[in-house]
Amino acid sequence: MRLHTDAKLGLALLAFCGLMLWGTYQIEPRPYISLSAAVFPRVVLTLLIPLCLALFIKGLRESTGLDPRGGITLANIRGTIFKYRTVIGSFVLFFLLVVAMPVLGFLISGALYVAAMLWLLGPRSPRQIPFILMVSIGFAGGIYVVFRFLLFVFVPEGIFF
Repeated sequence: MRLHTDAKLGLALLAFCGLMLWGTYQIEPRPYISLSAAVFPRVVLTLLIPLCLALFIKGLRESTGLDPRGGITLANIRGTIFKYRTVIGSFVLFFLLVVAMPVLGFLISGALYVAAMLWLLGPRSPRQIPFILMVSIGFAGGIYVVFRFLLFVFVPEGIFF
């Protein structure tokens, strides 16, 4: 029996969500704030884990009718990566955001993340670059103002601030 692509992807996403959830417990709580910086990622990951599990189970159910002689080939891997390039790219960009946030801070890494996601998901033309830059800076700045000054959540400042 060969695993369906959904089962493989669901298992990989479960491992990724588990790793990210473990990473939220590495965030040091601040004694003088009411809401920890790890609360929002934990909520999102707690909602994503059942969805990844459902994708894995769906893939296992679809795996039963596959040809047992089929194997993993380079062409299958390339085809799967090409088919799920947007999803894989989104997770890679999110991982880069998590890695860059302690160094660059919330504002810069958030703006870079939004710009990269807009470039990945949207039309890729040089005419869109000013729009992407305005939206990413405005969105990251708006989220920064809301979290920092309205919700009083201390966000990573990075080495530049």
